[in-house]
Amino acid sequence: MKRFIITILALATSLGADAINRGLGDPKAVYIEKGAFSASVNGSYHQWKASDGISLLGILSNTDGTISRAYAAADADWFIKDNLSIGVRFGYVNTAADANSLKITELVDMNNKHIRQESYEASLCVRRYMPLCNSKIFAVFLEGLITGARGYNKSYEDTARGKEGEYTDIYSADLGLIIGASAFVTDRLAITISLPKISAGIEWQEQIEKQEDKSSFRSFGFSTRPNLLGISIGTVYCF
Repeated sequence: MKRFIITILALATSLGADAINRGLGDPKAVYIEKGAFSASVNGSYHQWKASDGISLLGILSNTDGTISRAYAAADADWFIKDNLSIGVRFGYVNTAADANSLKITELVDMNNKHIRQESYEASLCVRRYMPLCNSKIFAVFLEGLITGARGYNKSYEDTARGKEGEYTDIYSADLGLIIGASAFVTDRLAITISLPKISAGIEWQEQIEKQEDKSSFRSFGFSTRPNLLGISIGTVYCF
């Protein structure tokens, strides 16, 4: 616990204007000036389709179905001080899977399984940049954010009675600290790489099965390890 407190104090010190210069960069050097705005939009779409009982990688067999995933995110930031911004983030994810037939080795054999999942999230964040070697092109940053999300998940089968399965409402709230790096490729366009470092969150679910039985689930987690699955690459436009 003492080691964790020392780490937090060190991070807090690095955010201050009087942080010690250890040769990597001057915290007082200007990377993005006060009064600037920045915005970014990111998105992706993937679809995987298998038919006629194809076998894949020697693990999946009798495969016939479709999986698709769509993702979109947007954010806007306002620099209230040199190198220091506050902002908002919005995100949307939609995943759909239709498994007419799917066998995973000898463990799982699915037929007539359909899954839909959708979620929306919004975040408030504070980001602090520190230029590397007083550069106006390269910088590292720390970002703290609070996030709320709402979504649903439903899985069902087509039967003689219609669609039968489970429907789940999902809610979550998270606190996080992100580390990252930024590089300008033009006077106003920058590329960023970010990695979640510290996160704490709670999630709760309310599930209804066959429109009759209700149940709930709660979870809480805290981590100080980098989340390699959460690494992201984006573009930011400053104006």
